[in-house]
Amino acid sequence: MNEESAIRKEDSSVLDKLVVEVHAERNALAAKVETLEAQLADYSNLKEENEMLRMALCDQNKRDIDSADEAIKSRDDIIEQLSKRLESTLDVLAAERKQQQQQQRRQIFPNNLRTSPKPDDSPKRAEDHLSAGPLLRAQEDAHLAKVFLEEMQAAAMLRML
Repeated sequence: MNEESAIRKEDSSVLDKLVVEVHAERNALAAKVETLEAQLADYSNLKEENEMLRMALCDQNKRDIDSADEAIKSRDDIIEQLSKRLESTLDVLAAERKQQQQQQRRQIFPNNLRTSPKPDDSPKRAEDHLSAGPLLRAQEDAHLAKVFLEEMQAAAMLRML
């Protein structure tokens, strides 16, 4: 019986050591589970925060795009209005130039060659020559404005792409 008692005692001490090891493992696993649960809660909160930020950024981007679209539309409307005004101005200038050229021709080549020009005609010719300078300047300004407008439209088209 002593042998049997010694064997049981030895088995008992081995089992006690095994129980202590199992308790230590269980406690370590319980601590790890708590740590993982805390990390999971942190990750869940972070995920919710990121989702809210993503939604806020998407909303802000949409508002920015809408604002840019409105600005582009406004700019295009202004360009269209200026283009119409420029075309109208160019048409008026062309008509005035044509009228002025016709007046100059009439003064230079009157219908009745036998009659001499009246003294009043010479100041008119001087006035016509003086008004031709501003007309030419206006035509040059209109041409420059047209070129500038075309460049602005090209730049706007590039920005839209």
